[in-house]
Formats: sequence, C-alpha cells, structure tokens
Amino acid sequence: MQNQNKIVYQTARGYILQCKNCETFQVGFGNIVIGVQSIESLDSIRRKIDVITNDEKHFDSPIDKNVYLRVSLQGFGYALSTSELIEFKELLNMGLSSLLVNDLIEDVFSN
Repeated sequence: MQNQNKIVYQTARGYILQCKNCETFQVGFGNIVIGVQSIESLDSIRRKIDVITNDEKHFDSPIDKNVYLRVSLQGFGYALSTSELIEFKELLNMGLSSLLVNDLIEDVFSN
C-alpha cells in the first residue's frame, strides 16, 4: 500500500504532513502529534502561539517548561519551553508558507 501522506514541511524536531486523500493535516513536534482538519485550523494554532510569544513573561528562561498550551480536552495541555515554542511557531510559519506557495503554483499551472 502506498503512503497517503505528503510531507509539507519538516525540521529536525517536527513535521507537517498532509493526507493526499482527505486533505487533513498532522503536525508533529517533539512528542506532540496534533490532527488538524484544515489550513485555517493550522493558521489558528499559529495565531494563538503568536499571542503567547508576544507575552514577555514567558521569556524568563529559554529551557524551563513555562509555556502551557491548552487543548480541547479539559485538564490536558502541552508544556513547552520558550525555545520550543519559538521552534514550533517557526515550523507552523514555514509549513503554512509552503502550503501557500504550492497552492499558487497549482493555480498558475492549472490555468
């Protein structure tokens, strides 16, 4: 059986995959894996991280796990250091940029 996922963007610590059949995404970072339904949802995660990274109180220590990302499951979330948060944000930024470029290329060559 052929792999149904396409690597959108990958770093040493994370990746963004897109399912070729259903167009959903999987974001992996460290030991975190998140299923995402759309590009808009990826962008929503990135915007939430933008708000957190603009809050200077998280930058006391780059290695302490002092940033908490809540998820939809009550009482559950992800603890990241500020350096991990910045890496995660960069992964999302580059992945979203890659998706945008791929869409533009497809539009140009389909017309």
